Amino acid sequence: MGLRSYFGVCVSLLVPTVAYVFYEADKAGFLREVTASLALCIFGFLGTMLAIPRMSHLFINAGIFGFDINKRGTPGGDIKIPESLGLISATMYLVGLCFLHLVHEQPVLYTAALSSVTLMTLLGFADDILDLKWRYKLFLPLIACLPLLVNYTGSTSVMIPRPLRAYVGLNLVNIGYLYHLYMALMSIFCTNAINIYAGLNGLEAGQSFIICCFVMIHNAMQFSPIGDKDNLD
Repeated sequence: MGLRSYFGVCVSLLVPTVAYVFYEADKAGFLREVTASLALCIFGFLGTMLAIPRMSHLFINAGIFGFDINKRGTPGGDIKIPESLGLISATMYLVGLCFLHLVHEQPVLYTAALSSVTLMTLLGFADDILDLKWRYKLFLPLIACLPLLVNYTGSTSVMIPRPLRAYVGLNLVNIGYLYHLYMALMSIFCTNAINIYAGLNGLEAGQSFIICCFVMIHNAMQFSPIGDKDNLD
């Protein structure tokens, strides 16, 4: 499958997803916020696309590069590929989050998000430079998610599956700080579940894009949730 085919698949997934998000946002009265988010996404994408070709040589000159092991034995396998380019995309993302403060009224949440992304970017760059062993890098996401965990003020209850409610006698169980532990372990799993496919060309970015589309759909559904949140039956 060529580059044009990949681009066509991405567009075919992204366009209906964005259309659905705008439809739900318009119904729920969040059109202004979603429009601002989309504008910042476009800014970040274009900024990243323009910056990477112009800054790649800086990483190569600094010795931060590798080789495509999937092309070993071919002329393409001898081409130096710059690493740590996530610094560029992360910077664009952080800039976007800063501007989101102008349209959203949750400064604590966005400050925590900024801190987490900045920490993960720093730790990721340190991994590229120091070549950390897996037993160390496995827990890097835990350090990065600490700002979000300590600022989490949402519910710490979990819903009991319906077949078990008759035996437990409850619909919800408040697990307290165990919920924070669950979120910390989930951050470790999700990050490494993506990163483990980094050696397979296109798979890491491709599955991230698909996950992103479904997260957008899920979040759009939460704009106008159906049912009574106080009645979980």
